[in-house]
Amino acid sequence: MSARGEVARVALLPGSSLELALEERPTQADLADYAAALKPLAEPGDRVCIDAASGGSFCVIAAPQLSDAELNDRAKRAGAPFIEAWNERP
Repeated sequence: MSARGEVARVALLPGSSLELALEERPTQADLADYAAALKPLAEPGDRVCIDAASGGSFCVIAAPQLSDAELNDRAKRAGAPFIEAWNERP
């Protein structure tokens, strides 16, 4: 991943969830980079979470395209750059 933020932990439970824990709040560019790197690792239906120690955490349900069905209000607010980058990646 080319994002600038320090990654504290990556947890992968195949067929269940993928969590990226960050030491600080990611920038919009960081979120876009994380989406591009995490989408190939996630299976449809997996819970994909970005957990920033300083706030801004959110989760989505992996799908080829993230739509309102896979997003809650928090993800829509905190994860907009992540969601856009995810949907742009094949």
